[in-house]
Amino acid sequence: MRKKNLNKQNLIPVYKMVESIVGCKWSLRIMDMIRRDVNRPGEIHRVTPGLSHKVLNERLNKLMRYKIIEKTVYPVSPPHVEYR
Repeated sequence: MRKKNLNKQNLIPVYKMVESIVGCKWSLRIMDMIRRDVNRPGEIHRVTPGLSHKVLNERLNKLMRYKIIEKTVYPVSPPHVEYR
């Protein structure tokens, strides 16, 4: 059986990913909210006292970059975004 040639530059070490996510107190809270179907950024912000819009957006982007969550943008006006 032949092994696939993986591009190692695209692989993120698991320990770095976990460190980056768990190292922020908001990441686990945001993932818990999404798991409970609180999946719109405005909803997450409202139910999480102390969480700024800036940090929320940074955490959501990082979770998407690691493919832990995915973003769905609905083509309506005003824009409607949900995370799963």
